[in-house]
Amino acid sequence: MDNQQSKEIIESYFKPIKEFVKMVAKGHSNALVLLSDGGLGKTYTVLQTLKEEGLKEGKDFVLITTFATPLELYNMLFNYRDGKILVLDDLEGILTDRKSISILKSALWSANDKRIIHYHSTSSKLDAPSEFRFDSRMILCMNDLVDNKIINALISRCMFYRFDLSYQQKLAIMKAIAEKEGISQEIVEFIKINGSPATKNLNFRTLIHLWNAYRYDMNNGDTGSWKTLGRALLESDGTLSLVWELSKSNNKKVEEQAKEFVAKSNKSRRTFFRLRKKLA
Repeated sequence: MDNQQSKEIIESYFKPIKEFVKMVAKGHSNALVLLSDGGLGKTYTVLQTLKEEGLKEGKDFVLITTFATPLELYNMLFNYRDGKILVLDDLEGILTDRKSISILKSALWSANDKRIIHYHSTSSKLDAPSEFRFDSRMILCMNDLVDNKIINALISRCMFYRFDLSYQQKLAIMKAIAEKEGISQEIVEFIKINGSPATKNLNFRTLIHLWNAYRYDMNNGDTGSWKTLGRALLESDGTLSLVWELSKSNNKKVEEQAKEFVAKSNKSRRTFFRLRKKLA
């Protein structure tokens, strides 16, 4: 695989994200929600795509990673109300607060296309007026999403894309990233041998962590201790690992696997089938 092939493989997986981001960048949508496990590159891809579209960070778009209260959210939206693209990263915390959700709903959609946000408070920390028109666009990058009516009402106001990668797809992208970035393929092979679909938090950061440990060892004349760290990083989820091992039992029917899972884990059949689907 040459560098161009590696680039094409990477781009093929991230093309849907890039196209959705371009729609927001060109003004064809006011809001996009991207959902995936952490460390799979969604925020990086969003920022790179905006830059490829000729937008400048700070002037045309801003990355927002921290705010804790509805009031802080309201003030922030007021400060960036004038047509920028706001990239909100890891905002799950504010989605536990009904007032924050209400503010975001007003910011994302209006039947008459005039998005007016309200916040009535006597707090001295309120820097914005009690209502204002919001003309900016938003991209929400999320690692998790609670499934309930309130959150669903928020999500319905946005384009929504769930970026799911199978274990094999992760390995394929890691191989391509390693080729493109000059990372030893020994790292990818190590992950392939020592990991599985039941590995906890397997993502592209894992590849970088192992590459850093590998280079550290090489610089210090130690060619093996990075593997000890690697095995620790590739820790398996116990329950998921049980499902994975049972699913490889070709001599057992699915119902037998489920029965054994319940007996060994004290968890339900429903959990077995949910995790089995996750590993598919």
